[in-house]
Amino acid sequence: MPDSLTESLRETLDLFDGSGEPQTTPEVADLLDLGRRSTYERLERLVEHGELETKKVGANARVWWLPPSASVDHSLDTRRDHERFASLVEAVEAYAIFVLDSEGRVRTWNRGAARIEGYDAREVVGEHVSTFYTEAERDARVPEEHLSTAAETGLLEDDGWRVRSDGSRFWASVTIAAVRDDGGELEGYVTVVRETTGREEREVEKSEQRYRTLAENFPNGAVALLDEELRHTLVEGRGFEKLDFSAADLRRKRVQDVYSEELLEVVEPNYRAALEGESNSFELEVQGRTFAFQTLPLTTDDGDVFAAMATSQDVTERKEYEQTIRDAKSRLQAATEAGAVGTFEWYIPEDRVVVGPSFADQFGVDPDLAQEGVSSDLFVAAIHEDDRERIVRKVEEAVASCGEHKEEYRVRNADGELRWVAARGHVECDDDGDPVVFLGALVDITERKRAEIALEKQRHQLAALNDLNAIIRDITDTVIDQPTREKIEATVCERLADVDSYEFAWIGDVDAASQAVKVRAEAGVEGYLDEVPISVDPDDSTGRGPAGKAVRTGEIRVLQDALSDPDFEPWRHFAEQYGYRSSAAIPLVHDGNLYGLLAIYADRPKAFDGQEREVIAQLGEVVGHAIAAIERKQALMSDEITEIQFIIPSILETFGVDFDVDGTITFEQTTTIGDDDFLQYGTVDATAIDVVKGLTEQIPHFTDMTVVDRETDTNWFELRVSEPPVVSAVASHGGHVKQMKVEDGDCHMTIHLPTSVAARSIIDTVRETYPTAKMASRRQIARDDDSLERVHRLVTEDLTERQRTALEAAVYAGYFAWPRERTGERIAESIGIASPTFHQHLRKAQQKVFGSLFATPASGQ
Repeated sequence: MPDSLTESLRETLDLFDGSGEPQTTPEVADLLDLGRRSTYERLERLVEHGELETKKVGANARVWWLPPSASVDHSLDTRRDHERFASLVEAVEAYAIFVLDSEGRVRTWNRGAARIEGYDAREVVGEHVSTFYTEAERDARVPEEHLSTAAETGLLEDDGWRVRSDGSRFWASVTIAAVRDDGGELEGYVTVVRETTGREEREVEKSEQRYRTLAENFPNGAVALLDEELRHTLVEGRGFEKLDFSAADLRRKRVQDVYSEELLEVVEPNYRAALEGESNSFELEVQGRTFAFQTLPLTTDDGDVFAAMATSQDVTERKEYEQTIRDAKSRLQAATEAGAVGTFEWYIPEDRVVVGPSFADQFGVDPDLAQEGVSSDLFVAAIHEDDRERIVRKVEEAVASCGEHKEEYRVRNADGELRWVAARGHVECDDDGDPVVFLGALVDITERKRAEIALEKQRHQLAALNDLNAIIRDITDTVIDQPTREKIEATVCERLADVDSYEFAWIGDVDAASQAVKVRAEAGVEGYLDEVPISVDPDDSTGRGPAGKAVRTGEIRVLQDALSDPDFEPWRHFAEQYGYRSSAAIPLVHDGNLYGLLAIYADRPKAFDGQEREVIAQLGEVVGHAIAAIERKQALMSDEITEIQFIIPSILETFGVDFDVDGTITFEQTTTIGDDDFLQYGTVDATAIDVVKGLTEQIPHFTDMTVVDRETDTNWFELRVSEPPVVSAVASHGGHVKQMKVEDGDCHMTIHLPTSVAARSIIDTVRETYPTAKMASRRQIARDDDSLERVHRLVTEDLTERQRTALEAAVYAGYFAWPRERTGERIAESIGIASPTFHQHLRKAQQKVFGSLFATPASGQ
């Protein structure tokens, strides 16, 4: 052994004997108790020193061996080494190592195989290797596919479930190597199985709110969670829009109670398999639409399955696309079989081309002249200008070489119509090698080419739609975890730019002073909005493109072709410079508020037609919702707010109500219970209680009033309101009406807004709703750290919207009073949910509030 070897290399070399028996990298790594990467580096250095030899086997594997000395007879040593190796394999218990014959039946069985697989050698020798696979894999002929792959490539490596003799499953890393004799004939296989149960399992347990947020925004499909009784604990998504039942029809119901027997035959076994830990995918017809389902288990950190999750995607349009492609292929095949237009003879020395009438008509040449013979220039002139130079060059090459000519190109016929033709011919030369005549035929392949172009377009559309659905699922899942608006915007742009279907994307917002669109995030491009002027001013020429129109209308706007759309003239040279043909401008909107503009660019015309446009529009809603949620949370935790106070004289006259108010009405708290539906709690003097009740009949958005608590002089009431203009507008911007007091017919209203909100829009809404309103003050104030409001923000920041609604309704409706002034059933009815659901939300809200309160250290308050 050379002295130049390091101690680690000597240690590695000692594992090889002179028999020349090869070893794999994993085998050497296990003997050294070392990582594969480090082992591979040692073995490579020993090859460089000339101590070992190596070669690649299969797709990615490599073996190493110590070459025997040429001057020594090692036959005896080799035989002994084989015997020692066989004994070593037999003694190994960490791995299942066994030999299969060429048909995949077990020939040998070591101790490790008996320990891992659970079979004695007497039970298993002679059995097929499929014995160790799951029933589903056997049905899918996976064992045969693995053996075939190993035979073809030399080696197969796979990670998956295997089955023990008692029927239990374990996760294993499996290597199957083909063994061939000196003549290359397959003798069998060597299989090594290593148990890795637990290493590949992932923890997927997430909070119910995260699943709900994903489900509510799941595009073109649905997400469902099911418990052990196959009861739907969560069902949300947009896949019900084209069905005659909704998610609400399934919630809290077992699949056996709502699905037809035909559907149950498919879904129930898959749902139960998910509860057993198995993931599956299948397609199902529901009311004439095709849905692609995926079912998977949800597990705790300890690996216990606690629910099944099912996602479904409406793939009806994709299936129709696939059928269209199949039809296009049939048309393409029929077009290919079309007959020839005619033959041609070009007598080269005299430049005289003789063709029949049909051929002449195809090139717009006089048929009578063509039968006598005309110059080739007439035919060349009819070739499309984009093809002409290429065809002339190819004809010259065929003439110069006395060779063959096969080309496809476009020509204009006698009617000026553009047609595709395929020309086939050859040049005949004389004995001196000079060209004499060019003989050939022409075939009209227009229909075939149209079919090919349509097919290519459909492939692009299908690929883009698949990419888009995948990325929207990815974005929907990803933006939930982003802590800031900037992170959300960057993530969306990066995901879109990474897709092959699109070139680049950016998100911008509007500068109020200049009306120009300014970039907030971009990917796939750098500085696009710094160079390209875009405005939202309709009087500005740069405000008439898709972006300006999208901002002004609040709807998606699409540019079908940048090179032909007249409204896109100001930016046409930028389209050529940046390499795009179409674009989509998607407003990021939530609850009627615009949070910015998303622009996506593609290198193909009409990239955003049909379903792709519908899906991309949904992306704007998803991103707008995510940004709104982030800003509401930031507003909740801000230390400063904008306070606006109004005085509204004779407020009831605004609604045409002719009541005299003798007393005071105070609105103290507003709780959101749905889209533009609220519960308002307040106090009213006993003398004015009938006035408040009468207002529910007079004011359109007052729908119901209930007295919660009667005292001697003051009554605590609950008022249900729908689409109140001011309350809705303030809530949509993350603010709230701090107090609203009506005294002697005049109203004093105080509004609190996040400092990031433009107060002008709220002021305008108040004045439009109450024309007599006067703004008394507008100022930026610090939240009172000594008030309970800061504690309220601190302990409720983690509540979901449903949990917050349940908790606020319970507090202000007197649920926690003693004696209890209102039951949970009554409160649940007020906020429009079932009683068990109310109690569930309330319990979780209490748990979070008390957990946050006691986990927060005292701050001297």
